[in-house]
Amino acid sequence: MLENNTTQTERKNPFFEPYNTPHDTVPFNRIEIGDYEEAFLEGIRRDDEEIEKLVNDPEAPTFENTIVRVDNENGENYYDLLSRVSTVFSCMLSAETCDELDALAQKMSPILTKHANDVKLNKRLFERIKYVYENHRELTADSTDEDVAVRCSTTRARSACATSRRRQVCSRCSSRRTC
Repeated sequence: MLENNTTQTERKNPFFEPYNTPHDTVPFNRIEIGDYEEAFLEGIRRDDEEIEKLVNDPEAPTFENTIVRVDNENGENYYDLLSRVSTVFSCMLSAETCDELDALAQKMSPILTKHANDVKLNKRLFERIKYVYENHRELTADSTDEDVAVRCSTTRARSACATSRRRQVCSRCSSRRTC
């Protein structure tokens, strides 16, 4: 009698490894609904890790180490997991939705919104970006870099100002109870 020596390989979430497909296309045939939530949560964790590295960088903020920072310490595409899974999930939700995907979208929406708000309202991150913006002429040699620095910082500043104004309005509104 022959013994079966094959070992079952543990299934890995396809978002956590290189796709190894032609043109690095998304391997839709390997993705299961449960993969999305796991990848979203890990993507948020990696995003937070990357931001912590950025805001704790002892070097003075520059265009290169703040705006276009590339960190391949953990491998290429390590820190773009949240973006990748969000793109695939959004496409699937639009193209082939089902009750399970709709339920997951409802579950993940407040989690993803909180994460996005935490990033936008991160004071230390804002200060680094603001420094690059205010000093971009001295910090950038390339006019394209300068343009990107200005656009990135302006967008970031508008978002922070709008949020700050909303908070002031809300606190006035709630204290006066005139709404």
